[in-house]
Amino acid sequence: MRIYLLIPIVMLCAHGGEVVLSVSDIRISSDFENGSLGSWRINDAGEIILTHAPGSGDLWYFFRVDGVLHQTLTFVFESARNDLFGDHNLPAWSYDLNQWSFIKTRFIQPHPTNPQQTRFSFTCTFAQNHAWIAYTPPFSNTLLDQLLNRFAEHPHLHVYDLCETPIEHLHLPILQITDSETPKEEKQTILLLCREEAYETASSWVGYGAIRFLLSDDPIAAAIKRRCLFLVIPIFDRDGVALGRAVHPLSRERGEVYWTETWPEKEYSFYEQRQLKRFLQRWKDQGKTIDLSIRLHSNSWREDLVRREFCSDANIPAQDAFFMDILGKEHLPWYRNVDRTLRETRFSKFVWDVFPQAITASSLHEYLFSDVIAQEFILYKTIDDLMVEGELMARAIGQSVGVPASDPPPFLHGAECYENAGLTAQTFHVRCIYRDLLNRPPEFVRVVVNEEPFELFPVNTETPDYQKGVIFAGFVEAKTESNRHYFQASNGSNTFRVPYAGERAGPYLLSRDSSTK
Repeated sequence: MRIYLLIPIVMLCAHGGEVVLSVSDIRISSDFENGSLGSWRINDAGEIILTHAPGSGDLWYFFRVDGVLHQTLTFVFESARNDLFGDHNLPAWSYDLNQWSFIKTRFIQPHPTNPQQTRFSFTCTFAQNHAWIAYTPPFSNTLLDQLLNRFAEHPHLHVYDLCETPIEHLHLPILQITDSETPKEEKQTILLLCREEAYETASSWVGYGAIRFLLSDDPIAAAIKRRCLFLVIPIFDRDGVALGRAVHPLSRERGEVYWTETWPEKEYSFYEQRQLKRFLQRWKDQGKTIDLSIRLHSNSWREDLVRREFCSDANIPAQDAFFMDILGKEHLPWYRNVDRTLRETRFSKFVWDVFPQAITASSLHEYLFSDVIAQEFILYKTIDDLMVEGELMARAIGQSVGVPASDPPPFLHGAECYENAGLTAQTFHVRCIYRDLLNRPPEFVRVVVNEEPFELFPVNTETPDYQKGVIFAGFVEAKTESNRHYFQASNGSNTFRVPYAGERAGPYLLSRDSSTK
């Protein structure tokens, strides 16, 4: 679907001492993979009023704006659902589809007539001429294809082609990651199912992080692959992602969806589910096992949690030890472990029926931290944070099979320049959380802007708990119109940087006469 919106932007220009009005056209479109936007209009206040497209679940939106350089624009969903937009939700935005930030100038107001809805608006000043805006940072089919191409020749990766999706005819890959020189009979098999529903972008970012770590040259990753065989599905709902739907679509034209609650054989299941069931049954028929199965989900803006699900009575102590201690206390302490839940319609029940020795669970991966270090403010996650969580999940699995965390690097979470654009001579607040799994203090924590390092300092120095995490913060001055930066930390033995490679764009310096609409 192609969407264009022409907005008159009034700009004042001097012409022979006379003020002259000129008009610049702004274009909005969603005719690309995973794009989604319904109708729009301009109200009397000059705000851009948006609605959701059919099949979006009244939550997913993803569109591009052009012709916005130095413009300040306000976007509004006038009838947004309270349960989806009434809390900590922030729109994601990007200039290049690689680096994503959040628009923090966001307002939530009561709906004038419907208590179940809210007026959700956000304002952004653009430092480039085009940008993308989305419900959460998208993880697209194209990005998955790029990942597969990047690691195509890796000796520890084998890709199974589960099936061709029925609507968009896309290959649905299952990534097998293991040290091929170590006999499979001596390994634990781990199944990670991500993105059963298309809008759950965070689950794909976490899966990507686990894949990236396992295929790296890290010696801990190498040791884990000698003891484990991973089966990872980064995107299960590829058709939904391609079409910009919230969950699995019935067809290209219709917005109706099937929710992924139909895994048991006695219930209806859609095509991709049937193919995965057959794959796992063949896996068993070949004498192979599944020892640990985790469904990675996301509500996007709620609480990180882990839910223990089906396993045999004999395996309950091992299930509790991994999820409540190794993963929950040591590696991802901000994830809440909820009571064991047994739901007959979920994927975990199907896995356990086929592999009675399996330990199963599900997890929710969100875009904000909950109770990391009892901070009194909301701290949002970047895609880098989610990928680090995927690495930490893989490290925890390794520890559970006897691979010790002998000398891990430090980790940085929530690393951000709080404002990505400002005026000349403005200083920018930067912060991050430093963590070390062995509770080692940092040798340094810094942000590097245009190759110039700025040291960051702990916010609270009273009895720091580096295993849980300590906030480091500081201020930097941007000296040019366009800048680049990255974060870096050392525990004296290893270093860690955010982003993993390259640099982040910003902060940008804007002129004081940027147009407001």
